[in-house]
Amino acid sequence: MKAENITALAENGNNNHGFWSVDNATLVLCGAFLTGRGGTNAYGIYSGGSGTTLEAVSVLALGEDGSDNNYGLYNYESATATLRGGSFTGRGGQSSQGISNSDSGTTLEAENVTALAENGSNANYGLLNGPDNAAATLRGGSFTGRGGEDTYGIQNNGTLETENVTALGEDGSSENFGLYNLSGTATADSSQFTGSSNGLYLDGGTVYLGVSQLDGGATNSSGALTCFQVYDGSYSAYTCP
Repeated sequence: MKAENITALAENGNNNHGFWSVDNATLVLCGAFLTGRGGTNAYGIYSGGSGTTLEAVSVLALGEDGSDNNYGLYNYESATATLRGGSFTGRGGQSSQGISNSDSGTTLEAENVTALAENGSNANYGLLNGPDNAAATLRGGSFTGRGGEDTYGIQNNGTLETENVTALGEDGSSENFGLYNLSGTATADSSQFTGSSNGLYLDGGTVYLGVSQLDGGATNSSGALTCFQVYDGSYSAYTCP
């Protein structure tokens, strides 16, 4: 299926999907504006099912005002999503995620996208990638978690590769992280991670940072951290813990 320049709105059901795929679907969306609003869970795009492939070019996807969870893009159940440009926003509820690549075997490739999660009362994730064999490759773009209690520009517990990416956690009442690596492996080149709690928090797994900025420093709680030419928010050389 290919759709160009469409607008779709779903609202006030129990679960609301601006766009919802099925198993083994091949989808190409260009220039779409897709909104899920209200109910329990709201999704701009729900892309799930074994064998499902989504390509989204310059798409605006918004999930907002669900009482529990809100997602710009929810990539699920071994699906593959390729994103070029566009924005993906989750807003409100208890938890919001700009992009969720959060099931075993899911694959995400994103180039120059904007992902924003804001105003979930508990936690807000620009990108949530995991568990174990979920994989995300990011080239350019920004990933922001904002407001609520805890914020994460990116949380990873799968396999993550970033290049020229900005990840920001801000305005959470408790903790704010640019990149939070729960487990798995993250490799970051020429990227910027900002959070008032930590630019990087390594809770487990392995992180490689090359020529990147940590604004808020780093905490290595339990993991392996390798850094090359890392600098802080004042552009001074930073020695990783």
